[in-house]
Amino acid sequence: LAQVLGFLRGGVHLYTKDRLCGACAQYLRRRTMYMLVPWTVLAVLEPLTDFKCDLKSLQLRSKNGDDIQFSRTTEGDTTTVTGVMCHNVETVKPIVRVVEPLFGSEHNCEAEGVPGKAKHVAEGERVEFTITVVNGTDTTHKYDFKISRQSASDDAEACKVTRAKSAAEDCGYAPMIEKRRQQAATDPNKIRELVKKQLKASSEEGADFLQRH
Repeated sequence: LAQVLGFLRGGVHLYTKDRLCGACAQYLRRRTMYMLVPWTVLAVLEPLTDFKCDLKSLQLRSKNGDDIQFSRTTEGDTTTVTGVMCHNVETVKPIVRVVEPLFGSEHNCEAEGVPGKAKHVAEGERVEFTITVVNGTDTTHKYDFKISRQSASDDAEACKVTRAKSAAEDCGYAPMIEKRRQQAATDPNKIRELVKKQLKASSEEGADFLQRH
């Protein structure tokens, strides 16, 4: 690297010493070095890095912004993503971000096969699709999605979101989710359904109390 930079510095000096004043030549050499050093360092270091195009982040959301629980297992260059939708969530869409290579590198990372719109899933059914991460024309990683929607009788704990996530993931969806929550709080049908659930729970607790006493 030192030899390369020395050669460049000497070349600029030979080119400018007879044509420009000393101050101009010094300025031009300095500016040229500042421009060339980052590119030279990049050219030297990039072959030494184990860079791979892959997904930087992954979420599963409904068209209304609901977060959907999922887990993943990886074998080699293939990851299987298993998602569980609650029975009242009708659609699912993957939200992905691809890692960004160093500026000026020859890498071109893209995700292919990402659904353009949310997929509808019927109760008790499953949807499958694949997203492929590529670097130019080379496939670097494959994600196989298998997402099931619960029926009303399934255990709701299985669709509860328990995966670790950052606060930034909910940032863009918070206003949408809060608006739906407020609408549900004033919806007569939702209120009647909630009252029925509470009455049913109270009656079951009362019957259990009488049996024990």
